Amino acid sequence: MAKHKIMQVQGVYEPKIINDFQLFGLAAETILPGKEGKVIQKMFTSSLDEDFPLFATQLLSPILGVDPSSSLNSILVIIKPDNKAYVYQKFPFGVTAIPKTPVEPYRAVFKNNLADIVGVFFQDIVIDLNPEDGDRIVWLFRENWNFDLFFDLSGNLNGQLALKEMGCYYRRLAYLSQYLFLEKSSNFKKMIEDGWFPFVAVINDGIEKIQPLTL
Repeated sequence: MAKHKIMQVQGVYEPKIINDFQLFGLAAETILPGKEGKVIQKMFTSSLDEDFPLFATQLLSPILGVDPSSSLNSILVIIKPDNKAYVYQKFPFGVTAIPKTPVEPYRAVFKNNLADIVGVFFQDIVIDLNPEDGDRIVWLFRENWNFDLFFDLSGNLNGQLALKEMGCYYRRLAYLSQYLFLEKSSNFKKMIEDGWFPFVAVINDGIEKIQPLTL
C-alpha cells in the first residue's frame, strides 16, 4: 500500500521533458547576425514591473510550447548540464524560516509566528527537485495576486545559494504591503529613529501597529 501511494504522488509531479533544450537567455536588445549584443542570463522580475508580461511570455512560450495562459500560477523548470529540461507545473514547495517561538516537528506553523523567511525548497518526503550545482532554472510563482519570475540560465548555478536567493524574492512578495510601506523613505527613516530595526523583528504583528501611526 505504501509503495502504491508513493507511485501516486510521483505521478502528480510528473514533468514534461524536453531533450536538448539549449535555452541560453533573453536578448536585451536587437542583435544582428555577426554583430555583438547583450543576452540576459539571470534575472528577477515581478508583475509589478511594466515589462513583466513581455519577459514572461518570451521566456515561457518556448518552454510550454504555447503562450502562457492566464490560468498558469506556477512553473518550475530545471535544465540539467546535458540540456535535458524537466518542466513541472506541480511540485513540492516550502520555505526555510526563522520562528519567533519554538516549533515542534509536524506542528502547525502560523504566519504571525515567523520572524523571517531565509530560503525556499522544492522537496517533500517523496521527491527532491531542488536545483543542483551547474543546473539552469526558471521559476514562476504567484503570491498575494502578484507574480514573480526568476531565471538563471548561466550554467554557473550554486544550488544552495540559489535557494536562499529565491527565498529573498519570495519573502518580498509574501510581505509586499510591508515592503512597499517601508520603501517610503520618510516611513523608513522614522522607524530607524524610533528603534524599529531590523525589519524582520516587526514584519508581522509589530508593523501593523505602527503603520497607522506613520501614514
